[in-house]
Amino acid sequence: MIIAIDTETTGLSPAHGDRVIEWAAVKIEEGRIVDQESMLINPGVRIPMSVQKIHGIRNQDLAGARSPETAWQEFFKFVGDAPLIAHNMQFDNRFIAAEMARLGLTLRNSTVCTLALSRKCYPNLPSYRLKDLVSKFQLERPSTVAFHRALNDAYCVASLWLHLQRRDHE
Repeated sequence: MIIAIDTETTGLSPAHGDRVIEWAAVKIEEGRIVDQESMLINPGVRIPMSVQKIHGIRNQDLAGARSPETAWQEFFKFVGDAPLIAHNMQFDNRFIAAEMARLGLTLRNSTVCTLALSRKCYPNLPSYRLKDLVSKFQLERPSTVAFHRALNDAYCVASLWLHLQRRDHE
């Protein structure tokens, strides 16, 4: 089992006070997607308008969302000790580590970055953006959800991972 993850945030740097406002995880077992979970989080900070335009999550969307304590406990329960994959894992790891530190927790799961893996497997592509890779390889994705929402992006990471695994086996 491996779990594809993604986060949406209030900005680019937890060191500057930016927080996670949505996480998603997509479980992969035996070469197929078997489960998924996503959650909005209300960390008590405002989302700048420029960031709202990227992912479409508005401040009012977080009014009834879960607290960080509850949301991250649910994340831990879903991912367990499974290896985690993300596109630009360094970004997600930085934010998750900051959220965990606030709660006195540590995420010890091993990680794989599909961005780095894609660059290694396909060294001459013009773009390694998740959206571009999904389009190039015609990968499965939820059709009703926009890019830059955690569940869509985690699902796309899972599809990209499965594609890279099939390529590796050929």
